Amino acid sequence: MNSTIKAKSNGETLEEHTSKCLSVFSNLKEIYSELDQFTNYPYFYTDIFNALFFHDFGKAANGFQEALESKKSRWKYRHEILSVNFVDCLNNHDLDFTKTMVLTHHKSNDELWEYYEDEYSIGNNFEYKMEEIRNNLSSLNQLIAKYPQF
Repeated sequence: MNSTIKAKSNGETLEEHTSKCLSVFSNLKEIYSELDQFTNYPYFYTDIFNALFFHDFGKAANGFQEALESKKSRWKYRHEILSVNFVDCLNNHDLDFTKTMVLTHHKSNDELWEYYEDEYSIGNNFEYKMEEIRNNLSSLNQLIAKYPQF
């Protein structure tokens, strides 16, 4: 694993963190092998897998990476909001459930409300924060290319 994008302040990369999350998921899927039938939702495992795969892609933003490096400051935006956009690279069924899991994996919708941009500034801060990911896109694309392996 050669990703330079960090997911944790201990130096764990996004690829390592994603791999660990998906490994736990694999074990839980084996233990609870019929949840898709129990929930009567045939895409249950697919959607959870996809949410876990993309849940921290927003951490590729420069500000987040700098905050991890300094270990002193916190980034003043939510990485989950940025991560949701990467779910769109999937060509699956309805992705709303997956996006909701990505968006709310740390905070509830109510807690995320403060990041809502009003009708006069819709997208301004969001677009600026998405720009912070630009120089890490090739690393994210390399991780996306490994999606089938995961």
